[in-house]
Amino acid sequence: MTVSPRPPSPFREKDPLELAETQDGMSLLALSRLGPLLVVCLPASPRRWLERVAAERRAIEEAGGRIALVHRDERAVEEIRRCGLEYLARVADPGRAVYRALKLGEGGGGLWARLRGTAGERLPGAVVLRDGAERAAFRPASAGAPPDGAALIREALRAPA
Repeated sequence: MTVSPRPPSPFREKDPLELAETQDGMSLLALSRLGPLLVVCLPASPRRWLERVAAERRAIEEAGGRIALVHRDERAVEEIRRCGLEYLARVADPGRAVYRALKLGEGGGGLWARLRGTAGERLPGAVVLRDGAERAAFRPASAGAPPDGAALIREALRAPA
């Protein structure tokens, strides 16, 4: 006796990477199926991270990667434009669903974080996805230094599928 597969439940919880759509209507999951996708989840103050992405954009693309920026609010969009990155895929994630899906940690509750009002916020990070699976990641312990995106893409291309 063969068992036919059950149809997918309309009530199943969808993957946040499937739900997260760029300004062009493509999901992060769909973009990751086109090739290595560097998903950069920006910190609350994204200027340093965006400047690093802008400086490395060519190296990331030459290494075979695409870039998607995930931001928390519209203030980040202005920084994205200021850095000349408005043409990159970007996802607004005010609820931090993508940050959680990519297993990015929570910021500490130190005095400086409490004074800035950022205690307990999701930390930034960068993950390379390929076909929806993680191939390389940068998960910092603080919102400090941005990742080396080109190195992450190269690492992801060396990782077994």
